[in-house]
Amino acid sequence: MKKEIDTEELNDLVKLGKKLLKVVYIFVLIIGLYAITILLKELGLIRLLLNLLKISAPLFIGIIIAWIFDPAVTFFAKKGVKRIFGALIVYAIFFAALALFFSIIIPVFASQLEEFSRTIPSIISWITSGIDDFFEYFSNIEGVNHLALKADVLQNIEQFGTELPKTLPTLTFQFLRALVDGLGMFAISLIIGFYLLISYEKATDAVLVMIPKKKRPEFDEFTHEVNVSLRGYLKGTFLLSLSIFTMTLIAFSIFGLKGALIFALFCGLTNIIPYLGPWIGGAVAAIVGFSQGITVGILILISVFIIQSFETAILHPLLLGRATKLHPVLIILGLLIFGHYFGVVGLILATPITAVLKVLSSFLFKKYKVFGIAH
Repeated sequence: MKKEIDTEELNDLVKLGKKLLKVVYIFVLIIGLYAITILLKELGLIRLLLNLLKISAPLFIGIIIAWIFDPAVTFFAKKGVKRIFGALIVYAIFFAALALFFSIIIPVFASQLEEFSRTIPSIISWITSGIDDFFEYFSNIEGVNHLALKADVLQNIEQFGTELPKTLPTLTFQFLRALVDGLGMFAISLIIGFYLLISYEKATDAVLVMIPKKKRPEFDEFTHEVNVSLRGYLKGTFLLSLSIFTMTLIAFSIFGLKGALIFALFCGLTNIIPYLGPWIGGAVAAIVGFSQGITVGILILISVFIIQSFETAILHPLLLGRATKLHPVLIILGLLIFGHYFGVVGLILATPITAVLKVLSSFLFKKYKVFGIAH
């Protein structure tokens, strides 16, 4: 008599096999990501790539601008508007939005920056007092000259606090010079992006011509998946940063943090770095809050914790998780690898690059039936 097959047990085995394949898949991605980074470093290609990016930065930024604005220009083109006029309309809307934003933000920002600069001595005093209390714990330990260590640390802090107002004009000038250089590069990038927008379809067709006809459907499928993933990442990151900025601005203003707009902007900008960035911005705000008083510091710390927990548990999976389809572990490992080799730039670019590599690996696995995945 033949033994009956237990379908429930068979389904459990299939589910377990799929989970194991996902684990192996993520592991292969991590190893591949690390191997590529090591290879680039050993061959000296990392420095070469960075130099090339610096030289051709306006071109790359122009390509990104054209890629971001293309859906809007295409929308106008479908309505019968020529691409050149559609590009002009999109640019006009973009510049109007920028002008409106800066006309509202800059006066408030300048006022709060001046207010915050007056609190620097109190912040230095609070840090000095904290360090003084910290070294008191080591006063009874033999062999440790805590007085000399404390004097050295306090001297460096006091020197920093004394020199900061003197060096502030120089730092401001350097910042403005860098800002002007950046704006000049951005202006050139906008011009390049405008001309690319006008002939965007021709540019994409020129790339397709270089692909063999038999491979074009596969190439088109791959580029479509990359495009969807990157656009989802860009949209999700913008909405996340805007949400964090709005929530922290409201919380910091309610609890009386000086320079609330400055620190809310900082929290929003650092939010570009997934998982790690928000806590960096929140930590700086909390330190300034404690310098104003224990109550303000605790309230700022609690608000930052609640906002970042809400962002991690709800907003991030909703806005970014579905778009990039990246596992949190894979995102964190990507941040560690790219941050180690490329610094802050690596932290910012880690997630989109990891998303592209995931799409590429998934495409290759389907094409060549790796792990038994059929196309």
